[in-house]
Amino acid sequence: MGILVFLIVATTVALVSHRWIRPFLLALLISGPVAACVFQIIVTMQLGHLDPFFLIALATTTLFGWAIALFVGLVMRYAAFDPVPKEGGTTPQAHPYSKLRCRPVPPPASRTGAPLRS
Repeated sequence: MGILVFLIVATTVALVSHRWIRPFLLALLISGPVAACVFQIIVTMQLGHLDPFFLIALATTTLFGWAIALFVGLVMRYAAFDPVPKEGGTTPQAHPYSKLRCRPVPPPASRTGAPLRS
């Protein structure tokens, strides 16, 4: 049961970190220790006291958290729902309502006022 809880915590933390932190390596480095700390907090709440070997468990879950974050990050990077561009830079995102604020462009007219022939 503990492994399942850790997998859920690590996957959730990896998804959130890769979604909100743009540099891939930074999201990877942050998500491992954060997942390990969240998991250790859950374990402490469940046990009622701090595990005597929590430092070893923290180091081990950090390593597995990095592995899960690497897998999740690669899936997010190369899947169709990619929030981070593959070329590594950030591209400006258009606001969803930006087209509504634009004025329509009038058709071209000649100087005499007569419509242009095509």
